[in-house]
Amino acid sequence: MKSILTVVSVFLFQSVIGQITVDKNFMPKSGDKVFYTNAELGNSKTYEAKGASVNWDFSNLKLAFQDAEEYKSARSINFFFLTMDFGVKVADSLGFGTIMMRDIYDIYNVTNGAFRAEGRSIKYNGFPIPQNYSDKDEIYKFPLDYGDIDTSTFKVAFNLQGLGSLIQQGTRINEVEGWGSLQLPYKTFSNCLKIKTTINGIDSLKFMGINLPIPNRRIEYKWFAPGIKNPVLIIAGTVLGNRFTPTNVKFQEAEKEIVGFYATRKELFVNETTQLNDTSSMSGIFRQWEITPSTYSLESGANLGDSALLISFNEIGKYSVKLTKRNRFGTKLSTKNDYIEVKEKQVIDVTSIADAEANKEILIYPNPFSNKLNIETDSKISALRVIDNLGQTVYLDKLNKGILELEDIPVGVYILKLTTEKGTETRRVIKQ
Repeated sequence: MKSILTVVSVFLFQSVIGQITVDKNFMPKSGDKVFYTNAELGNSKTYEAKGASVNWDFSNLKLAFQDAEEYKSARSINFFFLTMDFGVKVADSLGFGTIMMRDIYDIYNVTNGAFRAEGRSIKYNGFPIPQNYSDKDEIYKFPLDYGDIDTSTFKVAFNLQGLGSLIQQGTRINEVEGWGSLQLPYKTFSNCLKIKTTINGIDSLKFMGINLPIPNRRIEYKWFAPGIKNPVLIIAGTVLGNRFTPTNVKFQEAEKEIVGFYATRKELFVNETTQLNDTSSMSGIFRQWEITPSTYSLESGANLGDSALLISFNEIGKYSVKLTKRNRFGTKLSTKNDYIEVKEKQVIDVTSIADAEANKEILIYPNPFSNKLNIETDSKISALRVIDNLGQTVYLDKLNKGILELEDIPVGVYILKLTTEKGTETRRVIKQ
């Protein structure tokens, strides 16, 4: 009997230390900003795993972009919500037919017993309209431990100035169905708690005497990690029949370079083309490139709002590039001064180089050649350069055992420059 109790005690002890309890300390507060990296899940169904001591491996998520959730004080969104904690913008706009609502915020309160959505704020025709939930939506009931299940209902309605109303109502079911370790692309978390939320909802639009109910069923999988506010991973999607389709995958990560870019070529000649590529982690509804000075040309079909901008430069000099991005969280930019350098082509007249004046101490053969040149000299060659008739270097290296291998360059006339302790020697060579 004693040994049985010991085994049971060890099992219970491992279960207790292997998981966390989610309470109000895991919830955000006014002024917080959480950075989420949005990702593509692919065909993985790792999110379905449940139970004790599970290892959820999402290390191969394909990263897309980074965005932020900003928690504003409720009163700053709408003074009507003076007694509530904070709000989060959930959509820039929401339309039903000719009715268009903007700046939609959910308003929350956090207590020792629950995290609730208690209000919603929208703008209609430029006027902020507050609305309290007639049945508050309990997002979480505290405390949350492995094995817990709770069910709640919610209802909120908007009256649109005599035009009609929008009613959202439904049932929320939370199941704490697993604990274990969670692997993300940048970090592994131990002792995480997984919560599955099923929302069975109906959105009803009443307009000009017509009631249009739209049923929707959603599932959210969320993982909480010790000491971190908000879920570290969220996988959400829709349910049609019995099939779940993930539509939103995001995980917490430190703030990255919000706005960034690079050029495929930073050094080029006049009228040559390069491509500016937007690598920003910040998603945005607005993008604008600015290049100074303005002596450049956009390739056919290109515009300064492209994510990949094809551009050529009309004059020599150094060019600065600025990229501006804007979304609902604000405007950010990145500037790189003297980022691109445009040079003038150096065209060499090969006929001006007289072979008769060549240094007889350096023997180069055969000339013309097919793929290889032999170079013989008593002087030590420290470097050599092969230049085409446009002044571009097509080969730059040290000599290898007296043989220069040039099978990769096209047929044509070239200038061969050799550097020795006696100086630089220039020869004309022909590949045929």
